[in-house]
Amino acid sequence: MNLSERIEMSSRIALFVVLSFLTSGAAFAADHDLDGVPDAIDKCPDTPFMNTVDASGCTVSVLLLPKDSANDTLIVKLGYGYSRDEEQNENEIDKKHSVTVRLNYYRDDWLFSARTGGLSYDNLHATSDTTLKIAKRFKPIKDLRLYPGFALKFPTRKRQGNRTDIKFYLSANYSLSSDTTVFGGYTYTINRDVNDTQRLQNPSTFYLGLGHFFSDTFYADFSVDLTQSIYANVPIHHVVTASIFYQVTPRLYLTSEYSHEIDSQIHDSLGFSIGYYLW
Repeated sequence: MNLSERIEMSSRIALFVVLSFLTSGAAFAADHDLDGVPDAIDKCPDTPFMNTVDASGCTVSVLLLPKDSANDTLIVKLGYGYSRDEEQNENEIDKKHSVTVRLNYYRDDWLFSARTGGLSYDNLHATSDTTLKIAKRFKPIKDLRLYPGFALKFPTRKRQGNRTDIKFYLSANYSLSSDTTVFGGYTYTINRDVNDTQRLQNPSTFYLGLGHFFSDTFYADFSVDLTQSIYANVPIHHVVTASIFYQVTPRLYLTSEYSHEIDSQIHDSLGFSIGYYLW
């Protein structure tokens, strides 16, 4: 079995797992707040999802990231990104700037997200595609959290052959201790774009990383990614990424992320964002 066949088989398995998890919510009804303590003996119901709890279901420590916020929460997130790319046999460096606007709404164990923005490169300005995403979180066993979901990427960026794409996600987070987690995930994209000059494919992305809460308000992580391009003749990208999260106030947080492609002479990106809890 060659690499493309293995990736295609992995994609089918991931899609099956995503659909299975999205339809299996009833299996965890006996533990409504998913803290590992059955409702019948839980003395502190509705604890936030990432809080570690004792045998009675009451909070021991609070470790919160935006995706694990309290129920019925709406967050607006503004971001800026800068990237540069120099191919091995090229002398010119391509620089790209981007701005993004994202709305995340959390309701019970569901996430609903909308994202759009703009791009600037080669003295050109363009809108980005618009992505609508839905995901659900599960805690099938103690210390393990799963986040399957899917998204539609609408072609609001005007370019020839640009069509609506479909993305499937499956990510996992396992708590090694009260403040350290290992995480990983897989993304598969059904790419429906059309290109007359290059053969396109359905790309996949794998990632694995380690995160640590240095305090209740400061978190940092490091990950390694294997990413396919939408172009079939481009080798798999090997990318290392480091990011930080800082909760400035109960309503305001900041994030920063740096990524570097190992295989490229120069291909890295830097991003900053600010998030605000509207409620």
